[in-house]
Amino acid sequence: MGTRRTRCGAGAGVTWLALLLPAWAACSGCAESTLDGREADAETSADAATDAGPAAGTVSITLPPPGTRSLTVRSDGEPEWGPLQPLEDVDVCIVQRRPAFTEFMAFEKVEPPICTRSVKDALVVTLPKAPRGSDLIITYASPGLTPFVLTSRTDDVDLPLPIGADGVTLLLYPAGAMDPWLDPSPAGGDHANLIVIVTGPLDEGPVPENGYVPFPLLTGLGLTIAPEGESPFETATLPRLRFLSVPVGSAHIRLDSGTPHRRCRTNDDLAGFRLAGPVDVDLEFPLLVGHDHIFAAYCDPPDAADADAGSP
Repeated sequence: MGTRRTRCGAGAGVTWLALLLPAWAACSGCAESTLDGREADAETSADAATDAGPAAGTVSITLPPPGTRSLTVRSDGEPEWGPLQPLEDVDVCIVQRRPAFTEFMAFEKVEPPICTRSVKDALVVTLPKAPRGSDLIITYASPGLTPFVLTSRTDDVDLPLPIGADGVTLLLYPAGAMDPWLDPSPAGGDHANLIVIVTGPLDEGPVPENGYVPFPLLTGLGLTIAPEGESPFETATLPRLRFLSVPVGSAHIRLDSGTPHRRCRTNDDLAGFRLAGPVDVDLEFPLLVGHDHIFAAYCDPPDAADADAGSP
């Protein structure tokens, strides 16, 4: 098997994976992954066939390992994270697919899901039988923890661990752990949880005291979210992680840096699929009911775009 081009955007200094990832609501087994949230049986899918439609054949995908941390409310109302605890026997499953580069086309269920199971203290998780030429929805699921969603886009060669992801752990949290900060407050119905993290260079402000994010969090950047079949709404980044309750489906999400003199970027296709829009961060973002997702971006210094424009 070959190795693929990096999944990190050209020149990116930080990937969203390097920010670490939270998650939260109960699940057992290999979390389904259809947009209606039905659970799937991981036990029957370890040797799933590779009937992937037009993209017959498989490649391997290397992903970060899972872990968990406690999450409590500090005296000032802000979130407080506890020590990292590695997790074993987490089901990591490809649960939906469609042909690659078919933005906003409906996903189809992978029956049975293509799954592997994490090993404690392993540095990576490898899915060895991913359908090639596909946009994929991948879930991490463990009993008592909220399942977490990643995406991936395959071609005809293996996908290595993204640049910047060495030593990074994808975090799952107990049900309701982030409800104190969820906006709007959870009220039932079909919604997904979206964690928003946008960071900048170290000289742009203080790094959060708890060390959860190793870069300053940028405040006041505009985020436009257009849920499938619903009117778009606008929000903004906060001086902490922002936790949103969003209708399920394939949402269109854009980040506005607020100035043409600042370039923002996110990791290719690991949390949403990049679109050729008029802004730097313009994504199709599949959102699964009862699952956690992360939108994370890194913004260069405000003068970096001008410097790049003046380069020969």
